[in-house]
Parts: sequence; structure tokens; C-alpha cells
Amino acid sequence: MLFSIRSFLSVSLLALALFLGIARAEMEDQRKYLIDPATTAINGITITTTEREIIRRLGKPKSVEKGYSEVENKPSKNLNYDGMKIYVIDGAIYNFSCTSKRCRTDRGVQVSDSKAKVIEIYGPGNPPYEGSENDTLSYPLKGIDSYLIFLFRDGKVAEIEFFVDFV
Repeated sequence: MLFSIRSFLSVSLLALALFLGIARAEMEDQRKYLIDPATTAINGITITTTEREIIRRLGKPKSVEKGYSEVENKPSKNLNYDGMKIYVIDGAIYNFSCTSKRCRTDRGVQVSDSKAKVIEIYGPGNPPYEGSENDTLSYPLKGIDSYLIFLFRDGKVAEIEFFVDFV
């Protein structure tokens, strides 16, 4: 009986060690695609750019839609520019969607570039979430729960986005 408990514990500990090793390897793989939020920009706008700085750089939005974030329990705004929508809460970016052919990252990827170019410049990235109907690659921003995301249609960049994960 004592031998079988020891055997069970040994096998369980070995399985746990293997699982943790695999989990750690997967975590390290995901960390390869981390990018610096301070130097990652779309049309010169980083995820940390404030609403005031956005307006100073891009000018007055074509329109502003006021709303309310139930997740943050605060008022929100959509600043709408030609081909760009910037969702802000308390003056901070929570989502920045850019679909204009003038949209370009700091590394030179722009709307209409190939998926191969994105991978060449940013690496393989993280694939779409299971069940997603969109063809995307995402790159987590180091130190914050945000992502740079490329959405593809027919193998070409259709949208470049900053996304803050609310959860």
C-alpha cells in the first residue's frame, strides 16, 4: 500500500513537472512576440498617447460619439477621423482602429501590405482566438494588457488596431 502511494505521488509529481515545463515553454513562446508599447505606433499614435495629444497631432476629429463603458463604469468617446476610430475612456486609448491606406505602423507596415510582410517584420505573432471568424495576428504590448492586431482580408492587411483587453 505504501509503495503504491509513493508510486502514485511520483507519477503525479512527474506529470505536474512535465505540465509546468510545457506551460512555461508555451508562455516563453508567447513572450517572443512582445513588443514595446512606447515605440509601437500607428500613424505616430502609441497606446499611451492621451486624447489631448491625439487632437494636437491629428487635429479636430470629423465627429465625436459619446458613450458609456459599462466595463469601466465611465463615460467614453469615439474620436472619428478619415479611416481611423479612436475609442477613449478618461482620455486614454482603449481601442484604435485604422483602415485607411494611409495607416502605417512605426515599422512600416501599412494597410494593403501582405500578411507575409507583417510576419517578416513582426514575427509569426499569435493566431486568432479559437472560434474567431477573422484572420488576424496579434502582438502583445510589453507591460500592459494591450495588443497590436493586424486583420487580414484576402491575405492583405485590412485593419491595424490597438486593443486593450478589458478583462
